[in-house]
Amino acid sequence: MQKKKVLFHKIHGRSSKILIPLALVCLVLYGVDYFNDMFGRFDSVLLFSAHLILLIFWSRMIFYKSVVSWNKLGVNIKMKGFYGKQFTFDKIRSVEITDSELMIIERYGKTSNFDIRQISMEDRERIANIFDRYCTASYFALKSGF
Repeated sequence: MQKKKVLFHKIHGRSSKILIPLALVCLVLYGVDYFNDMFGRFDSVLLFSAHLILLIFWSRMIFYKSVVSWNKLGVNIKMKGFYGKQFTFDKIRSVEITDSELMIIERYGKTSNFDIRQISMEDRERIANIFDRYCTASYFALKSGF
Protein backbone atom coordinates (compact mmCIF):
# COMPACT_ATOMS: atom_id res chain seq x y z
CA MET A 1 0.00 0.00 0.00
CA GLN A 2 1.35 3.39 -0.97
CA LYS A 3 1.80 5.89 1.84
CA LYS A 4 0.25 9.34 1.51
CA LYS A 5 2.29 12.53 1.56
CA VAL A 6 1.52 15.41 3.88
CA LEU A 7 1.68 19.02 2.72
CA PHE A 8 3.82 20.96 5.18
CA HIS A 9 3.27 24.70 5.21
CA LYS A 10 5.26 27.04 7.42
CA ILE A 11 2.90 29.95 7.88
CA HIS A 12 5.53 32.68 7.77
CA GLY A 13 7.56 30.95 5.04
CA ARG A 14 8.65 32.13 1.60
CA SER A 15 5.28 31.70 -0.08
CA SER A 16 3.61 33.86 2.59
CA LYS A 17 6.24 36.56 2.22
CA ILE A 18 5.78 36.69 -1.56
CA LEU A 19 2.09 36.03 -2.28
CA ILE A 20 0.41 38.04 0.48
CA PRO A 21 2.33 41.32 -0.21
CA LEU A 22 1.74 40.84 -3.95
CA ALA A 23 -2.01 40.52 -3.35
CA LEU A 24 -1.94 43.58 -1.08
CA VAL A 25 -0.13 45.61 -3.75
CA CYS A 26 -2.81 44.61 -6.29
CA LEU A 27 -5.56 45.66 -3.87
CA VAL A 28 -3.89 49.02 -3.14
CA LEU A 29 -3.38 49.72 -6.83
CA TYR A 30 -7.01 48.75 -7.42
CA GLY A 31 -8.06 51.52 -5.06
CA VAL A 32 -6.07 54.18 -6.93
CA ASP A 33 -8.19 55.90 -9.61
CA TYR A 34 -5.12 56.86 -11.61
CA PHE A 35 -4.79 53.40 -13.17
CA ASN A 36 -8.47 53.25 -14.08
CA ASP A 37 -8.26 56.61 -15.88
CA MET A 38 -4.98 55.79 -17.61
CA PHE A 39 -5.54 52.17 -18.66
CA GLY A 40 -9.30 51.83 -18.86
CA ARG A 41 -10.43 48.58 -17.19
CA PHE A 42 -7.08 47.83 -15.52
CA ASP A 43 -8.69 48.06 -12.08
CA SER A 44 -10.77 44.94 -12.71
CA VAL A 45 -7.62 43.05 -13.72
CA LEU A 46 -5.93 44.13 -10.48
CA LEU A 47 -8.91 43.06 -8.38
CA PHE A 48 -9.13 39.70 -10.15
CA SER A 49 -5.38 39.17 -9.69
CA ALA A 50 -5.55 39.91 -5.97
CA HIS A 51 -8.42 37.48 -5.45
CA LEU A 52 -6.74 34.78 -7.55
CA ILE A 53 -3.49 35.07 -5.57
CA LEU A 54 -5.34 34.79 -2.27
CA LEU A 55 -7.40 31.85 -3.58
CA ILE A 56 -4.25 29.99 -4.61
CA PHE A 57 -2.60 30.73 -1.28
CA TRP A 58 -5.49 29.57 0.92
CA SER A 59 -6.77 26.70 -1.25
CA ARG A 60 -3.98 24.38 -0.13
CA MET A 61 -5.91 23.59 3.05
CA ILE A 62 -8.94 22.62 0.98
CA PHE A 63 -7.44 20.57 -1.85
CA TYR A 64 -4.93 18.50 0.13
CA LYS A 65 -6.25 15.77 2.43
CA SER A 66 -3.34 15.93 4.88
CA VAL A 67 -1.89 19.33 5.77
CA VAL A 68 0.29 20.52 8.64
CA SER A 69 0.64 24.32 8.95
CA TRP A 70 2.70 25.82 11.74
CA ASN A 71 4.59 28.79 13.07
CA LYS A 72 6.34 29.43 16.38
CA LEU A 73 3.03 29.90 18.24
CA GLY A 74 0.97 26.94 17.10
CA VAL A 75 0.10 24.26 14.60
CA ASN A 76 -2.94 23.45 12.47
CA ILE A 77 -3.33 19.77 11.56
CA LYS A 78 -5.75 18.33 9.02
CA MET A 79 -5.43 14.61 8.37
CA LYS A 80 -8.86 13.68 7.00
CA GLY A 81 -12.06 15.53 6.46
CA PHE A 82 -12.64 19.15 5.59
CA TYR A 83 -11.62 20.92 8.79
CA GLY A 84 -8.36 20.84 10.69
CA LYS A 85 -7.66 21.31 14.37
CA GLN A 86 -5.61 24.15 15.72
CA PHE A 87 -3.28 23.85 18.70
CA THR A 88 -1.22 26.42 20.57
CA PHE A 89 2.19 25.01 21.53
CA ASP A 90 2.16 26.42 25.06
CA LYS A 91 -1.20 24.73 25.80
CA ILE A 92 -0.05 21.25 24.76
CA ARG A 93 0.71 18.96 27.69
CA SER A 94 1.97 15.94 25.73
CA VAL A 95 2.34 14.58 22.22
CA GLU A 96 2.61 10.89 21.44
CA ILE A 97 3.28 9.46 17.99
CA THR A 98 2.86 5.73 17.43
CA ASP A 99 2.56 3.56 14.32
CA SER A 100 -1.15 4.22 14.01
CA GLU A 101 -1.94 7.57 15.60
CA LEU A 102 -0.84 11.00 16.64
CA MET A 103 -2.27 11.83 20.05
CA ILE A 104 -2.17 15.40 21.37
CA ILE A 105 -3.21 16.02 24.97
CA GLU A 106 -3.88 19.64 25.82
CA ARG A 107 -3.35 21.34 29.15
CA TYR A 108 -6.83 20.67 30.55
CA GLY A 109 -7.03 17.04 29.48
CA LYS A 110 -8.68 17.43 26.07
CA THR A 111 -7.32 14.73 23.77
CA SER A 112 -7.15 14.84 19.98
CA ASN A 113 -6.29 11.74 17.97
CA PHE A 114 -5.23 11.66 14.32
CA ASP A 115 -4.97 8.47 12.28
CA ILE A 116 -1.50 8.44 10.67
CA ARG A 117 -1.35 4.83 9.45
CA GLN A 118 -1.30 5.89 5.82
CA ILE A 119 1.28 8.67 6.31
CA SER A 120 4.84 8.01 5.15
CA MET A 121 7.64 7.58 7.70
CA GLU A 122 9.45 10.73 6.55
CA ASP A 123 6.34 12.79 7.14
CA ARG A 124 5.82 11.24 10.57
CA GLU A 125 9.37 12.16 11.49
CA ARG A 126 8.87 15.69 10.22
CA ILE A 127 5.71 16.07 12.33
CA ALA A 128 7.67 14.77 15.32
CA ASN A 129 10.46 17.29 14.62
CA ILE A 130 7.96 20.16 14.52
CA PHE A 131 6.58 19.23 17.92
CA ASP A 132 10.06 18.55 19.28
CA ARG A 133 11.27 21.97 18.20
CA TYR A 134 8.35 24.12 19.33
CA CYS A 135 6.89 22.24 22.32
CA THR A 136 8.53 22.06 25.70
CA ALA A 137 10.94 19.13 25.51
CA SER A 138 9.76 17.57 28.78
CA TYR A 139 6.23 17.21 27.38
CA PHE A 140 7.23 15.56 24.11
CA ALA A 141 7.10 11.77 23.88
CA LEU A 142 7.86 9.85 20.72
CA LYS A 143 6.90 6.21 20.97
CA SER A 144 9.60 3.90 19.70
CA GLY A 145 7.09 1.90 17.67
CA PHE A 146 7.73 3.59 14.36
